[in-house]
Amino acid sequence: MHQTSEMRFRVTAPVEAAYEYFADLRHVPDYDPSVRSIQPTPPQGWDGSSFSMVFAPLGPWPKIPLTLAVEGCDPGRTLTYRIDGPRMSARDHITFQFLGADTEVTITTTFELRDPLAPAMFVYRALLPVMRRVRSRSTARAVTEAYCRRW
Repeated sequence: MHQTSEMRFRVTAPVEAAYEYFADLRHVPDYDPSVRSIQPTPPQGWDGSSFSMVFAPLGPWPKIPLTLAVEGCDPGRTLTYRIDGPRMSARDHITFQFLGADTEVTITTTFELRDPLAPAMFVYRALLPVMRRVRSRSTARAVTEAYCRRW
């Protein structure tokens, strides 16, 4: 069962700074609290394209080990990640658009839960509008704060 969502928000930072923030995967736990940790897959470092993550959504859900692969990037324009695990997969496609001093960031996520988690999709759909608003604000704040600290 697939679900697609789009999250769009504006950050007070130039396109290059917003892109760099998302391209540096060490930042993922800063804007996505369900990601408890992320590490490069050996022997590569942080510049590689494969990572291991620990995902633990809020509530009574167990921690889930996942892999994240960078599928594509066009610096300053787009990033695409694929996330896989035993019971779910997702693809995040992130685009960056210059808006003067600001950047509009759009994250399109395609999400799939596999048996036996597939029935939980209706809960995800019900909570999606609230989660999207909260995550948009927290992600925009994290990117802007990182840019302000740097400059």
